[in-house]
Amino acid sequence: MTPSTVAPPLPCPARDLTVATYGGDGHSGGGVTGVGLTNTGDTVCRLSGALDVVWVDAAGRRLPTTATITDGGRSTLSLRPGATGYFGVVVGSVPAADEGGAPCDPPAAGLRITPRGSGGSVLLKGSWRACGHGRVEIGPLRATRDPNWHD
Repeated sequence: MTPSTVAPPLPCPARDLTVATYGGDGHSGGGVTGVGLTNTGDTVCRLSGALDVVWVDAAGRRLPTTATITDGGRSTLSLRPGATGYFGVVVGSVPAADEGGAPCDPPAAGLRITPRGSGGSVLLKGSWRACGHGRVEIGPLRATRDPNWHD
């Protein structure tokens, strides 16, 4: 009998991903929003935690963004059709000293998320105020929602 090898799934194409929020949790100085990327394609695909993210305005133009992936992007998931990979988006609400105490303007109209190898991006729409010159932390990719995210 010859051993067979199974190739790992290919990266999830952006065209086969939808994005949605799944609750969150506020804390002093900021908050976390639970985000999910769902595979709407017909085949299993691989989602990497090495996500490129950028704040955008209503016209889709890039806003200042300083992004950190908390686990260095090491997490990966295989998503069967209909499955979702979850991660937290953490933003601060305390302005940096040189932001002049402003309420972190301009507010972003969305977060453009580009999964590594996806060939595109998805847009998480919403009004966001990311203080600290657009500072955002992306939590590790998980197969289940964080139980601390409240709807």
